[in-house]
Amino acid sequence: MPNIKIFSGSSHRELSHKIADRLGMELGKVVTKKFSNQETCVEIGESVRGEDVYIVQSGCGEINDNLMELLIMINACKIASASRVTAVIPCFPYARQDKKDKVGVRDRHLVTLLSHRRPLYRITRVGFN
Repeated sequence: MPNIKIFSGSSHRELSHKIADRLGMELGKVVTKKFSNQETCVEIGESVRGEDVYIVQSGCGEINDNLMELLIMINACKIASASRVTAVIPCFPYARQDKKDKVGVRDRHLVTLLSHRRPLYRITRVGFN
């Protein structure tokens, strides 16, 4: 599979390894660490220029830290000129707060916010019944 790189966040490395093994690929090199003030630092250890990057990060464990780490990893890949970045999130954090009492309000607001910024990320909504 040319031009594809798979990286793992720190939330579920075992799952990331299983996905990479199933695809016959190696996980990309990434180092995550915390500064003394508990701010997350991510270093992508290889070139992603022109590559399709997949980042596996589940929403289990330290939800807020894992979500922030994912966002920093996405940003690092985009800054490093990745062609496309796709987040693989098996357990999406904060999904329990998505109630249908005001249908579509949040979606319209998100589209409005995104339409005023230059496109950096692709957002895909997947629904399950």
